[in-house]
Amino acid sequence: FLPSGGCASCHDDRSAGDAMRLSGQHRRHVISKGYSCSTCHGCTVDAQGAIISGALHADLKTDVCGNFTWTPSTRRCWNTGCHGSWTWSSRALTACTLCHGGATDGRLQGLHQTHLSQQDISCDSCHAPVVVGASTIGDLGLHMNGWVTVTPVANWNPTAGTCSSFTCHGELHETESW
Repeated sequence: FLPSGGCASCHDDRSAGDAMRLSGQHRRHVISKGYSCSTCHGCTVDAQGAIISGALHADLKTDVCGNFTWTPSTRRCWNTGCHGSWTWSSRALTACTLCHGGATDGRLQGLHQTHLSQQDISCDSCHAPVVVGASTIGDLGLHMNGWVTVTPVANWNPTAGTCSSFTCHGELHETESW
């Protein structure tokens, strides 16, 4: 079944940026990140958006299938490579280290190891408003957007990889190389 107006008759028109008919985290995954519908609905549509199973598509049920486990009653993805256990409408993460690494595993760049393991500084000290504390996303639009957001108080210069004119540990730092 394909309506005469195409997919946009019932779903959003991605090219127009109309995301009003997308619920939960669709805006982030489809509009912001550009994932195809088949990433999570691969039993219904192929990578080009062509309907694979008219029977599944026309039954008015959400058919979620992919390389993960989906639990409809809780609206959670499990066993995903991107988030661990994720709640469709939540900002809380259970496995930040899946993508970002931990304080001691060597995947974090620059002085993260020193700040997180030796100084016991939380992520939001430098990356607010992206993260609140150590494991809650503060601003969904800033997380996974391809940019590193550093709290303005540190005067971050991404080109030079330095912070300047800030106070940490009770000491004024003029320019620190990350």
